[in-house]
Amino acid sequence: MANAADETKRLIESLGELTRLPAPSSFASANCPSEIIETLLDTLIRVLRLEFAQVRVSQASGGAFEMLRLLEPGSPAVQSQEVSQALERRLQAGPSQSPLVLPNPAGDGDVSIVRLALGLHEELGFMIAASSRPDWPTDTEMLMLRIGAAQIVLVVYGTQRADADAEKGQRTERPRGFLGSTQTVDGKHAHRPLRALQNRFEMVVESIPDNFCALDKDWRFTYINRHAASALERIGKDPAGLIGKSLWDEFPEAPNEATLRQAMAERVPIVDEIFYPPLGEWIENHIAPCTNGGLVIFARYITARKHAEQQLRRSEAYLAEGQRLTHVGTWAWDIESGRVFWSGEQFRTFGVDPQGPTPDIGMCLQFIHPDDRAFIQAKLEGTLSDPHDYEWDCRIVAVDGTIKHTHTTAHPVFQAGKLAEYVGTTMDVTEQVRAAEALQKARAELAHVTRVLSVQELTTSIAHEVNQPLAAVVTNAEASLRWLDKEPPDLPEVRKAAERMIRDAKRGSAVIARTRAFLTRGKGERVLIEVKDLIAEAVSLVEAEARAHEVTLRVQTSGALSPVLADRVQLQQVIVNLLINAIDAMRDVASALRLLTVDADSHSSHAVVFTVRDSGPGIGAPARQRIFDAFYTTKPDGLGLGLSISRSIVEAHGGRIWATPNADRGETFHFTIPTAESAAS
Repeated sequence: MANAADETKRLIESLGELTRLPAPSSFASANCPSEIIETLLDTLIRVLRLEFAQVRVSQASGGAFEMLRLLEPGSPAVQSQEVSQALERRLQAGPSQSPLVLPNPAGDGDVSIVRLALGLHEELGFMIAASSRPDWPTDTEMLMLRIGAAQIVLVVYGTQRADADAEKGQRTERPRGFLGSTQTVDGKHAHRPLRALQNRFEMVVESIPDNFCALDKDWRFTYINRHAASALERIGKDPAGLIGKSLWDEFPEAPNEATLRQAMAERVPIVDEIFYPPLGEWIENHIAPCTNGGLVIFARYITARKHAEQQLRRSEAYLAEGQRLTHVGTWAWDIESGRVFWSGEQFRTFGVDPQGPTPDIGMCLQFIHPDDRAFIQAKLEGTLSDPHDYEWDCRIVAVDGTIKHTHTTAHPVFQAGKLAEYVGTTMDVTEQVRAAEALQKARAELAHVTRVLSVQELTTSIAHEVNQPLAAVVTNAEASLRWLDKEPPDLPEVRKAAERMIRDAKRGSAVIARTRAFLTRGKGERVLIEVKDLIAEAVSLVEAEARAHEVTLRVQTSGALSPVLADRVQLQQVIVNLLINAIDAMRDVASALRLLTVDADSHSSHAVVFTVRDSGPGIGAPARQRIFDAFYTTKPDGLGLGLSISRSIVEAHGGRIWATPNADRGETFHFTIPTAESAAS
């Protein structure tokens, strides 16, 4: 209650100071209105504890000028110019919110800036007031600022009138209020100061854009300005007839009765917002107690603002819900101050309390995963040195320690040709990354299964490949025993037999090693691979199968092939899958026509093209469109996985796979793998 009483006292004293300023008629010419405006700004700075105040009067007023008053001038000539230039840069596009918080151009820290129009549409210019207090301006202070702006308008109009009257040689007539006060002031010399004070008060309240009325302690109307009178006429009331009448007799169902009675009883200033059905308007009332025991009420229409606020709230709600559903947060980075502004979803992504400290760019970097921080710092440096659209992926560590994967986009915003800020989005893609990892793991498992199935098909051939060297080992061992039984033993022949046994044992071991490598479930490490070696290893796995089915197998490679950076086992699987499919496709073809060709050639310097050509019946056009789809097969006992897995492997290596019909008979499968040099670039 004490604070409210102090605020009321300060309001009354401040209003008195403002209305006691010299009247516009004291000016000799409109070309020198600076004295009263300077006094007014100094009064506002002192009364409202401002950092600085500025007035800019436009050329439309007849005499453009600018005035800046500082709380602590320092070196006025230099500092005033610096503050004006800083304000000009920040206010070119007009403030997007009120008050607008900006770095203090006159010193350290931040200031809240309020911009008030001089004239209904800022045709006379504008006034700027700035304070470093975080709770500034209060409703009372905003009221005094509006009165101060109205005083400046009176100065401009008054000096214009003074000049006009001087030109005509006429005496300037003092402006009068729409309705007079209930106190009568006669024309005697002793009452001139009181009349002058009253006239200045009327000039102020008649020039402000608000509806203004005054009530005495008995709730009787004592003053109604012209804007309030116009509103009363709209609802069928006679403004002049209301003077001296009770508010409650004329408006027994006032929607803000409780607020009015509270302000009167507790002697505290109050601001309320009501919807008044007779006018169909939302009204903002600034109610303040007076020294005579009554109240003054400043009312302004805020219907457009309420509709805009409602639309804004609806839009913000839709935007927030959309961001929540899509896990996309929005942000803005002010380059000059380093501040970062986050949407609600952005706060949720990082696990930060929106009511906590305002984030800045340093705080944002602390959330980046340590392994990604250097990369992001380099990105941020690039955004400043080379402004354009950016996007990047990185990991963040939320407040609760959760590691999240994010995708960020950034767009630069320029003002007067200078980078002012970046705006962008941050999408939480953790679920997508984990799903991709799970898919990759599933594909790896599936690929392993298909390799096992391929080996099952080749079991007979592999057994034959192993049995051949084993049989040769047994034969050479028996021969060695016979050479040893001779008298004397034929040691040279024994040595030759032993060497043959070693050779055949290594051949059998190589078959087992290749089969084991083919069945491996490793991580898929990519290494430099010679293309000819890769084809030879894959062909060795199916040679016995080809012989068993009387298929002639030919390998054709060009002389010089660039190495590829790839997973050896995975590429072997692709070639083996194509070779097995080709052998199966030629089962019903005459044995003399069963020809299977494996080829590799360079496709410029960027990729190697592998081809597997058979002489089977070929693939029909409808089937050719689907043969790489999972679980689609033309075999009665097939699973439809081999070609699907082959496509996944090839595409994961940056290549592509396709099939074309041969000119005579059969089908040719092609796939490309980038060269190591191309992959590195």
